[in-house]
Amino acid sequence: VAVVREDKLAYLEAFGNRECGGEAMTVDARFDLASLTKPVAVATSIMQLVERGEVSLEQRVSAIIPEFQDYVDPKTKEVVYATISDLMSHSSGLRPYVALSRLEQDYPDREFNRELLLEYIMTSERMGAPRTICKYSCLNYILLGEIVERLTGVSLAEYATQNIFAPLQMTNTCFTPNEEYAQLSAPTSAVGADEELRGVVNDPLARELMAGVSGNAGLFSTAEDLAVYVAMLLNGGEWQGERVLTSRAVEMLFTVPEGVETTRTMAWDRLSSNFEA
Repeated sequence: VAVVREDKLAYLEAFGNRECGGEAMTVDARFDLASLTKPVAVATSIMQLVERGEVSLEQRVSAIIPEFQDYVDPKTKEVVYATISDLMSHSSGLRPYVALSRLEQDYPDREFNRELLLEYIMTSERMGAPRTICKYSCLNYILLGEIVERLTGVSLAEYATQNIFAPLQMTNTCFTPNEEYAQLSAPTSAVGADEELRGVVNDPLARELMAGVSGNAGLFSTAEDLAVYVAMLLNGGEWQGERVLTSRAVEMLFTVPEGVETTRTMAWDRLSSNFEA
């Protein structure tokens, strides 16, 4: 448990076990962050690039990735362009996910790799027109990770490390952990599983096709490092003299786009209106 108050780490403690076999939980235990990869690594990177003028939130996805096929209205044949903002707020119309079995079925003679998955995402049938539908989608953020790489010329892992984790001294946050790091990680595989997933991303797409570095999953971290990231957000994009975002960028990450059928902000979901504490 890590508690942040007024941009400082106020409490850090470990309880119970990190593994069903009885390994005690420790405050330095590493975790597969799963979908926290989306806001922590990807959305933060995109907002940095927006601030630097490398990309606009309203820029068309197809302007950066020409292979991306925009939505065509089946009745009017009108082309409706998806934007960076649409991907971030899960209002692009892309499907939530694709199972490995579906890819095997659709591409029986193709090698299973990153290029195959990206081709599927960029050419797949959409659930609806951009900005008319809100559907949480791993495919949105896999594509955003690709956009970070195309704009910067380096991998998502390298960019996020150099521009987010290193400045914030999040030294225990990374993609593709080494063996030493993995041994300190809480496993995500079931007890008795044929293959123990310890320090290996659990998400099948990130693990099998994206080599552990994906926009939807793949990041590992500790509670203390995540507390630092949260403190940075609470402090308007700065922590201990290191600024990774402007206060305006932080505000935008928590803002729901106007005129879009979505309940989500640029990086996060919100509690539903009928939520009862």
